[in-house]
Amino acid sequence: MSSEPAAFDTGALDTVRLMAGLVGAALTQAQTFADSQHQALHDALTRLPNRVLLLDRLQYALQAAQRTEGAVSLLVLDLDGFKAVNDSFGHHVGDLVLQEVARRLSASLRGADTVGRLGGDEFAIVLPESDADEAGQVATRILARLVLPMLVETRTLQVGGSIGIATSPGHGIEPDTLMRHADAAMYAAKRAGLHGAESSEQAA
Repeated sequence: MSSEPAAFDTGALDTVRLMAGLVGAALTQAQTFADSQHQALHDALTRLPNRVLLLDRLQYALQAAQRTEGAVSLLVLDLDGFKAVNDSFGHHVGDLVLQEVARRLSASLRGADTVGRLGGDEFAIVLPESDADEAGQVATRILARLVLPMLVETRTLQVGGSIGIATSPGHGIEPDTLMRHADAAMYAAKRAGLHGAESSEQAA
């Protein structure tokens, strides 16, 4: 820098222009990398974390809970009545329903919780520092929001859900183990026609 006018010759100005171009290219590359990372870890339809990111968040919560001897709960949710929506109105309407479900799930949780889409009409929720009783309260709140009618384009539609709950350390301290317990509880609830929530202990 200089307080004198015309203090820099053409060579200096060319160097500044070159540096500015390099900085701009680096920023563009960084943004492209960030966008690619986001796409790799999030569901394209709902923009929720995908299975990979959700399991990573679950692993982190479990490790933190082991240090503090706390609890972590995992909820697995499968929609009831979603296939009928797809069959009757097409996948476009089904996609809009999934997006609305994602919004309702996100609105039901704390900032520290993570909701992700596992695929199809199945979602999972990581609840750090939450025992089975607290997880049951969250599941009840989610199901109450879920069954409220939703306006999709010109149609009023309604779906329900079945939720399985697993809690660490009682049901395991590894993400895959907890996921298996929550899955089993969810399918048990669905087979029983409960259209509600069931813990892994009840499903065993």
